[in-house]
Amino acid sequence: MKEVPIIYVKANQLGIVTFVLLSLLLQQPVLLAVLWAVQVLGLASQGKGNLFVAIAKKTGKTFNRLSDASVGAPAVQ
Repeated sequence: MKEVPIIYVKANQLGIVTFVLLSLLLQQPVLLAVLWAVQVLGLASQGKGNLFVAIAKKTGKTFNRLSDASVGAPAVQ
């Protein structure tokens, strides 16, 4: 079994939390339906169709810096 890089796991978690918070703040349950669709698409495509992972891949350097800083490692400059 191939392991998923932690950066993509964190990107997915961040996307989930963001969508849940937005749906609560904006009182728009349709955002939860969008989140569900993103997760189902990612599951069906074995992670290749996950919107949050795709965004993390496009913004890799910035997201890696944020991720490293959050776990106590020095940020790359």
